[in-house]
Amino acid sequence: MSTNGTYLSIKNPDGSNLALTSLNNGGSFIDTQTPPTTGTYAILVDPENTNTGSMTLTLYSVPADASATVTIGGSSATLTTTVPGQNAQVTFSGTSGQQATVHFTNSSLSWTFIKLLNPDGSQLTSTYQFGSNFDLSTQTLPATGTYTVTINPDGTTVGSITVSVSNP
Repeated sequence: MSTNGTYLSIKNPDGSNLALTSLNNGGSFIDTQTPPTTGTYAILVDPENTNTGSMTLTLYSVPADASATVTIGGSSATLTTTVPGQNAQVTFSGTSGQQATVHFTNSSLSWTFIKLLNPDGSQLTSTYQFGSNFDLSTQTLPATGTYTVTINPDGTTVGSITVSVSNP
């Protein structure tokens, strides 16, 4: 089936959309969803116009995010995702006014969306990266507390990435 113009949605028990995406000929992926209520959910494939044919859908049971804690200037941590939709996160403690650079090495995750979150959960910086080795730009930490680096692999990508934090 030509999937251009085809919509895929996950329907809540009340019929409203939990998630919706349009498909392309290369396929598509709806990231991890948390059902808001108990009940029966449905997956709806809605082809455009007169498109007919078949497609394979895969539903994953996604484990908790891979996680680790590092220290500024300390050892690195390697995190591994094993199921599409699983993310990873690293935390580290910082002090207001301290500079920190987050380093990523040996990544097998291809395109990855990275965020550095402040202790209050707001975003300090982010990037969408491709490659096995890259860094976030050096940041001056605005508050004392625990910072979180979230690592969200694109699509169905699974693999590992090593994270460390230095002063600059």
